[in-house]
Amino acid sequence: KAEAVAPAARQELQMAAALPYEHVNGFSDGQSGGNAAGVVLPENDTGLSDVQRQTAAAAIGFSETVFVSSIAMVQGRCVIALRYFTPEGEVDLCGHATIACLGLLYTRDLLCGALHGELRT
Repeated sequence: KAEAVAPAARQELQMAAALPYEHVNGFSDGQSGGNAAGVVLPENDTGLSDVQRQTAAAAIGFSETVFVSSIAMVQGRCVIALRYFTPEGEVDLCGHATIACLGLLYTRDLLCGALHGELRT
């Protein structure tokens, strides 16, 4: 028996499925080769529930999508909070999505100008 979804919940899930993201290939030279990952930047991750992240990851369709929850300068270090979702569920860590994400953050000058950093997953 299918469960009914309230209109407000349905709208939230539709918004999550259309969430802006970047397609980035980790372990590649440019856009050729490597492992594809979705990267959702902090301005698009604000306030998302785990259900919305899961819905977005499934809609994006890569093996992993990394959500950048926050980037902050803390005592001279760039601290980045990341969460990883596959189309089926959350995972603790993903190497190629991490590399893809950090490459994107670096090219967009979003690493706080720090020489040292910390990843929190």
